[in-house]
Amino acid sequence: MKKTLHNTVFKTPTLTRPSGLVGSALSAICPPSAEPCQIASESCFEKLVMSLLYSMISYLKGKILLKDSDYIILETNGVGYKVFVPEALYMQLKEGQEQVEMFCALQVRKEETIELYGLPSFEALKLFEVFRDVSGIGPKAAMVLASLGKPENTTKAIEQRNTAYFQGIKGIGEKKIQKIILELTGKLGNFTGEKRVSSGDETVDSLVSLGFSRAEAKDALSRLPVEIADPEQKIKEALKLLGRH
Repeated sequence: MKKTLHNTVFKTPTLTRPSGLVGSALSAICPPSAEPCQIASESCFEKLVMSLLYSMISYLKGKILLKDSDYIILETNGVGYKVFVPEALYMQLKEGQEQVEMFCALQVRKEETIELYGLPSFEALKLFEVFRDVSGIGPKAAMVLASLGKPENTTKAIEQRNTAYFQGIKGIGEKKIQKIILELTGKLGNFTGEKRVSSGDETVDSLVSLGFSRAEAKDALSRLPVEIADPEQKIKEALKLLGRH
């Protein structure tokens, strides 16, 4: 494929498709043609970039250029990153402060807005990801929940069904707290000491690799007709329900 700009001809580079279920998922959002997939054509490139960006930025270290109502601008190697941070962390930071370390989660919202959320530790980041897997919990709510206190105290409150620990969080009422505890009780294990592993379901993991939360992936798959048994077909149909087809 060639593109022309001011009489200059550029040849678009090609992308080698991955194999396995992830490759099948990519094919569902970027259908293969007679020619190799062109990464700079149509919306295929945009969708693929969104999926890749989802897991790219996990850690930043630099200087606080400025603070606004609920976010900071963190300069790292000459680049300023807009990072949403929880209130407790926000209050500890000062403009001009250097050597600030932050673990980050990059979130793609509505397939067009990319936002970066900062947590004070790797354990808090993992906890953020756990809360994001709960249906109905967005990134800002997950950030607040993950930064309520020490991660071990938060996980302990969940295992003990201590709803009082979560009270007073803006935008998260009693019913939602009960839902979170119900979904996560018994599923955290030795949270702070173990790396999170695959769900054991390749279809879920493939959808997660494309930028969807585990809760979104499971919900879409649960809505598929029972007669669809082929994993590749499940992914394609789930992507249609999730709005990427």
